[in-house]
Amino acid sequence: MSNPTVAVITGASRRFGLLVCESLMSQYDVVIALSRSGSQQLNALKERGLIIMPCDQSESSDVEDVIHQLRERFDRINLIVHNSSIFNKDPESWSEVGEHLEQHFSVHVTSVARLNFGLASLLSDEQEPGLIVHMTDIFAERPRAEFSLYCATKAALESLTKSLAVKWAPGIRVMSLQPGPVKFLPE
Repeated sequence: MSNPTVAVITGASRRFGLLVCESLMSQYDVVIALSRSGSQQLNALKERGLIIMPCDQSESSDVEDVIHQLRERFDRINLIVHNSSIFNKDPESWSEVGEHLEQHFSVHVTSVARLNFGLASLLSDEQEPGLIVHMTDIFAERPRAEFSLYCATKAALESLTKSLAVKWAPGIRVMSLQPGPVKFLPE
């Protein structure tokens, strides 16, 4: 095991997550739990020491595998940034609602909770508290009608943030950021 300053980021393959990853690399050994395919930018960062762990956050076994790998490799984690997200419109058919809700909930809440609880002992330190950052959304408090399932699961993540902040204080700080649109995809 090693004792570097470690940051774990989910959802770092492009846009905002990639920017966070790039900016943290000057201060941390950065590990990303990658659910999408790589990119030229990630390959360049990998050459600079970025650690990539494949992880489909809708698959509990992948999340558990990442927890195991992190616990084996590090005895301390200083920062987790949960940036993974899916942003799909509500389905047209009521028969698809359950599947869409499950997808959003697994990425926005279940995998986040699993990672947090699985790594809490590596973050907890009353002298130097670890930090967990949940990237939620302004739509958690101001929902958009055509994205109700997305908005509802981001609101659940807001609630998880507040609950864990109380639960783990003072050894772990837990907070959320609610950005609005940052940079749209070309499509």
